[in-house]
Amino acid sequence: MIGALDQRIRLERKVEQPDGAGGRRETWSAFADDPEPWARVALDGSTEREARGRKILVQSAVFTLRARSDVRGADRIVWDGRAWEVVSIGTPVARARYIKVSAVAGEV
Repeated sequence: MIGALDQRIRLERKVEQPDGAGGRRETWSAFADDPEPWARVALDGSTEREARGRKILVQSAVFTLRARSDVRGADRIVWDGRAWEVVSIGTPVARARYIKVSAVAGEV
């Protein structure tokens, strides 16, 4: 499997920061620990959805990366210039070497 982890991805988490006007705004920040791991990317098809009166193409993918416990459902993956919203994370078993993270790109 090691040779198959051939794509560099960036893991990001939504954080709140001051907006300079006394309020707060949400932004994305790279993970503090190993923010750009290697992964295997398997595109998993696409679907069309209707939103705000127009059709939108939503692409699905499964990202396989070395096992880690800090990826959450509200995080995102940036790969090949696109932001992928995490939709599910495979439950790692004891001593698992890899996890699979399902994500979608496009407007959802």
